[in-house]
Amino acid sequence: MLNDQAALLNFIQTKTHPPKSEMEELGEIAKAHYLASSPDAQAKAKHFFNSMDKDGDGKVELSEFLSFMSQKGYKRTGNPEFFKKLDMDGDGTLDFWGVMTLNYILKSGRPFCDCCGDFIPATFFTCVHCFKAGTSFDLCLRCYKSDFKHAHFGHVQFLDNYALLTKQGASAAFKRQLGEINLMFYSLDLGFDFSDVLTGCDL
Repeated sequence: MLNDQAALLNFIQTKTHPPKSEMEELGEIAKAHYLASSPDAQAKAKHFFNSMDKDGDGKVELSEFLSFMSQKGYKRTGNPEFFKKLDMDGDGTLDFWGVMTLNYILKSGRPFCDCCGDFIPATFFTCVHCFKAGTSFDLCLRCYKSDFKHAHFGHVQFLDNYALLTKQGASAAFKRQLGEINLMFYSLDLGFDFSDVLTGCDL
């Protein structure tokens, strides 16, 4: 009887809670990586937050965010619209986990769509020819489904990011390429030393 009641309660809670947005899911991933990382990596992540939280009040306002991102040269992510995406509770500030989500996005190399320019928080589609050439051309699902033209010598081949990793993962050549281009979709080490970041990058 108790098991039946517990199952019913769980069912009701599951059905009444709205599904998480893709950005919220990224936040959960960032939090999980932070909690699983080493004390040294966590200390670096906290330093990242403190570097942005100039007044030390435990939250990051839009002005602090824009100033920090401008100094570091992050053009595509350092704008009010992206701040709103990170501000998932809509209170006009970023808490520690919001900044950790940003940290994860920057370090994991999440792409922007090369058609519409939108940030892609989940599955994206990569041009295989461009990828093999050491560059990238990525599309969001909406643009991939559209009649967007991108071909090489009349041939078009796109794979989603998961299929691409699966297809190429067993190849020794891909492993060498992986090292060369530093493709990191997931990283347990959240420590981010911004002294190593080149200014003027596009993220």
